Amino acid sequence: MEGSIMQILRDGVLVEVGDDYLQTPPVDPIIVSARQMRLALHQMGMLAAVQAFVDAGDEAVHISWEYATEFTTAHPLVIAAKQALGKTDQEIESLFRLAATL
Repeated sequence: MEGSIMQILRDGVLVEVGDDYLQTPPVDPIIVSARQMRLALHQMGMLAAVQAFVDAGDEAVHISWEYATEFTTAHPLVIAAKQALGKTDQEIESLFRLAATL
């Protein structure tokens, strides 16, 4: 079925993915600390929007945001926030590349 959406549970976060999810080749994720992520979000003017996303989420989202020591481009919270905030893969990659320098 072309164009279908499915939901998967990854690390306690429900994420919606398209049918291309299983066809996408794995990519080495960029890994950054929580501090680096928050500083990059601040520099890119996205911190308030991400905090609003977290505030609207369930307890699992709150725990993931508050206690994660690192984030990757493949982290379920990052994927869910990307979709909720309407960000592109390129924007997320730019965010992580900036974060890696901080």
